[in-house]
Amino acid sequence: MITVPINLEHILDDHRVHELDASYLHYDCDDPYAVMLDIGETGTDQRIEWTLARDTLADGITTPAGAGRGDVTVWPCEGGIHIQLCSPEGEAHLHADAGQIEAFLTQSYAMVPLGCELDGIDVGAELNKIFGKAA
Repeated sequence: MITVPINLEHILDDHRVHELDASYLHYDCDDPYAVMLDIGETGTDQRIEWTLARDTLADGITTPAGAGRGDVTVWPCEGGIHIQLCSPEGEAHLHADAGQIEAFLTQSYAMVPLGCELDGIDVGAELNKIFGKAA
């Protein structure tokens, strides 16, 4: 598993920016398509964990990604990327440094190269788990 700290800013509705100082990206080769975004602040018990597709995060560095396909939208901006998270409980608009995202993705690709996500997975066994059948 890879866990790296990330500098995130929360962009509020009135365009003020609030820095989030205890946020992380996690990647686990057991779930090779996913990245976990762990958002929080030092000194508080509140944490938000959000799972997003690794390819959405990667695509969002250079072009808008995820729009219309789910609850995460990522798009580039000068020097960084914007991440929009939407749920029934609310929305969050975040800003991250593109270099940090790229470095994290490079580490994840060293663990599981792009296009090789299914190489270590027994698809039949996973389907049996889902449908409750014995292996």
